[in-house]
Amino acid sequence: MDPITRVGGMNHFLLPAADEVNLRRASDAARYGAFAMEQLINGILKCGGRKERLEIKIFGGAHVIQSSDMIGERNITFVQQFLKAEGLTAASADVGGTTPRRVNYYPETGRVMLRRLLRRSDEETVSSEELRFSRQLRQAPLEGSIELFD
Repeated sequence: MDPITRVGGMNHFLLPAADEVNLRRASDAARYGAFAMEQLINGILKCGGRKERLEIKIFGGAHVIQSSDMIGERNITFVQQFLKAEGLTAASADVGGTTPRRVNYYPETGRVMLRRLLRRSDEETVSSEELRFSRQLRQAPLEGSIELFD
């Protein structure tokens, strides 16, 4: 979010698990995450935002899917490396753990309301949504979407 132009946005991406057998799939996943981040930042810049003023907040990366892939940790590492490569820093972050989060973002103010989902039914819902999203990514062509707010 650029606090001067009050333009911001958010994205949600899930990198599929990389396995030793299918390295092309891992490469596709890394490009998907990079594509989502680039689209978001470029969209804000097109609306008058300035890269040096961006206030970046990172949420997520919880280990909510019962697998050994550690998708959440991989996403956290990806975002941290991406920001470093772009010369950007996060103003705040709430990442990792095993508890899913619900994030409400208000781009005009940069305010975020974060709710940790503690009920087992919430975790199961989020987990099944993440699995469904992961399957969709594996089947869909390489692309992404962003939502800009002004």
